[in-house]
Amino acid sequence: MTEAGIDALLVDRLSTGAGRLGWEYVEPRPVAAGPEDNRPPVWVEPAPVLPPDTTGRNVFIGCGTFLLVGSLMCLPFLVVSDSARPVLFSLIGLGALTIALPTVISQAKAKEAEKELRARREFHWTEFQRGHRQWQERVAAHNAAELTRWVSTPRWYPVGPRRRPGRVDVFGGSADGWAALLATYGSTLLDEGVFVLDLTEQWVADGLTGIAERSDLDVDAIAFPTDGLDVFAGLPDGEIAELLAAALGAAQEDVRALHVDLIGAVLDRLAGPTTLSRVVAGLKTLRGNHVEGALSEAETDLLTAAADTVAGSEQARRELRFITGMLDLVTAAEPADAFDDLWPESGITVITTVGPHQRRKNFADRLLFHRVLHRLRDTPLGTGRGVLVVAGADDLGGAALRELARQAERAGVPLVLLMRTLDEDLQPLLGSADSVAVVMRLGNAREAAVAAGYLGREHRFQLSALTFEVGRTLTGSRSYARGGAQGTSTTTGEHGVTTTRTSTWQRTTGYAEADSTGRGATLTRSYEFAVEPTTIQSLPVTSFVLVEDGQSGRRVVLGDCNPGIALLDKVSPTPR
Repeated sequence: MTEAGIDALLVDRLSTGAGRLGWEYVEPRPVAAGPEDNRPPVWVEPAPVLPPDTTGRNVFIGCGTFLLVGSLMCLPFLVVSDSARPVLFSLIGLGALTIALPTVISQAKAKEAEKELRARREFHWTEFQRGHRQWQERVAAHNAAELTRWVSTPRWYPVGPRRRPGRVDVFGGSADGWAALLATYGSTLLDEGVFVLDLTEQWVADGLTGIAERSDLDVDAIAFPTDGLDVFAGLPDGEIAELLAAALGAAQEDVRALHVDLIGAVLDRLAGPTTLSRVVAGLKTLRGNHVEGALSEAETDLLTAAADTVAGSEQARRELRFITGMLDLVTAAEPADAFDDLWPESGITVITTVGPHQRRKNFADRLLFHRVLHRLRDTPLGTGRGVLVVAGADDLGGAALRELARQAERAGVPLVLLMRTLDEDLQPLLGSADSVAVVMRLGNAREAAVAAGYLGREHRFQLSALTFEVGRTLTGSRSYARGGAQGTSTTTGEHGVTTTRTSTWQRTTGYAEADSTGRGATLTRSYEFAVEPTTIQSLPVTSFVLVEDGQSGRRVVLGDCNPGIALLDKVSPTPR
């Protein structure tokens, strides 16, 4: 994969955040209704003015009526007494006035009261409208503030161990998931140096390698045994013999001791540099098969003379044939790089084991593993440097991994183990001291049940739809072609699969934009689930569950290691 295959912005964002394994998706608190949303101002008609007291008016009207009636009753006497006529007319007028005046006054007061009522109602209506507008403004301001909070709140927060562990154990997952995890986590470790032993044959570290190249850091990538690698550089003969005997993996101690003796006998008689090809040539010479040009004449004579002594028994000859055949499997190009020189102080070194058949691949795995183990043993207490990653470590066995973990802890080298399974041989690693566990997709039902029991089934998690979209894309675009072939699922490059992964990571922002457009500004799609074996079996490709034990108890967090999440807008730079 070329440097151009990794986006510069992606590299820049991945380089921050120490110890970040991925991101956790947190749905923000929904837009909340304001305290006044359902309490608008209510219009209440003003109380009418009380009617005036009519007691006085009734007295006046009564008196006037009395005067008027009395005066009218005196009319027959007007012809008799002319002198009483003015008085009588005065009383009639006074009575009429007394009856009419209160009514006129009452009507005037009623009109005044009605006018006052209209003025008061108009005032209260104006005040109500002003209060209603203020209420609408307060509700609108609250809703705008809530929507702004919802839109601007980060959806993704970095997730990783709260303290740096000595070991990270990854159980389950696929090559695509591991590639994403290494790119996301490893990009935070490149400054201190990352050594990757890739036993998967699926180039899971190529994404991280591209990030290192784009960051102008040192990168070494070797395919063993195809590329030249001097695994014996700096080792005395006795340790080389022990290393090869351990890699051969004899179950019986006496057979392993015989292997050490046979290899040691060859090494004792080699005067020149010790390489795999020269050791194989010496073994063949000891068996009576001379290899032209591989050894000096003196070395050949010494080995020929020692043949009957060293390999005189039938068992010795049988084991000698076995050793020669196994070492010959991994003899390829002459070594160009010394193993110890490849351990980086910064940047990354990736050694990938490849082979046309399983025997060669398995022996190459064991040989490199024991060479790494020897380096850790040879490192003084607590003086190790860099981070060691072993991908596909479950093929080495639980006992070998526990020994590797002990030696890495003693040397002070952080260790990352990527294991496809969680079988009985590996379960003792789960939750061991100074380690955190990362559980990815486990297809086996029994192993998924073990993981679910370890996590605790009371936990409920929420996944973004983005995780599912990326998972489906990675699952549907698999290609392991090498070279420059081009097709529907392969693009030009050293490894077609790497280009596919990188392209998917960098399209993550497109998936997020499509989801946002389709669902609107205030809704997102998410999925909630409880920890059950079936959910462990069906986790998306890049999702994982982090389990960390500490003084405050067990911490269980769901995360997503898709590097493309770093390109999204709503990503927090700090954990929540």
